[in-house]
Order: sequence, then structure tokens, then C-alpha cells
Amino acid sequence: MAAATARATRLGFDHGLDGWTIRQQGGSVQGRGSVTAGSAVLHEGDSFLVTLDQSFNVPNRPIAAVFTYEAEFDTTDPAFINDAFEAALLDADGYSLVHTFHAQRDAYFNLTE
Repeated sequence: MAAATARATRLGFDHGLDGWTIRQQGGSVQGRGSVTAGSAVLHEGDSFLVTLDQSFNVPNRPIAAVFTYEAEFDTTDPAFINDAFEAALLDADGYSLVHTFHAQRDAYFNLTE
């Protein structure tokens, strides 16, 4: 039997934000959060939540899922609610496909200010 050949599926931003879904909740018209194409920079603005997601098929024998991130939080006002960056890998019904960082959460990765 021949060994299976690993194949990568790139979900990056070579084509801007085509295929990605951007959502934001809350925020004023002037300060609403957004996502900048290129490297998918999420700007929270005064929105409560800014998300970026894309659906893809996980093969029967997956090897790895990898993403790269940089985080920069505004820590100038200690009275503000702390910001966070999270990553989740969910099935079509919204259930996590991997262990989460905390029970009752869907994210497997959490970086908090």
C-alpha cells in the first residue's frame, strides 16, 4: 500500500478577504470595528466583538492546522475591559473539533490582554 501524500490547503489572504466572513457587534458608526485585507488585521474600534471566519473541509486524515498571528492590545486604560484574541475550529453544528482552552468555550486558543 502506498503512503498517503500530505496536501496543504491554504486559507490565507492571497486573494484579500474573498471567501472570509466578517462580523462585528456593537460600536458607533464612526468607531465600529473592521478587518483590513492583506494580513487580515482586526481592528476592534469601539465594537464589542469583531470576527473573521471561513468554512473549509477537514480531510479524513488531517495532519496539522497552522496559523500565524501577532497581537497588539491597547493597555493605556486599566479601567477598560481586557481585549482578547481567540481561535476556534468548529464543525458545521458549531461544536469544537479540538480540545478547548476552557470548558464552556469553543476556542482552542485564547490570548488575553
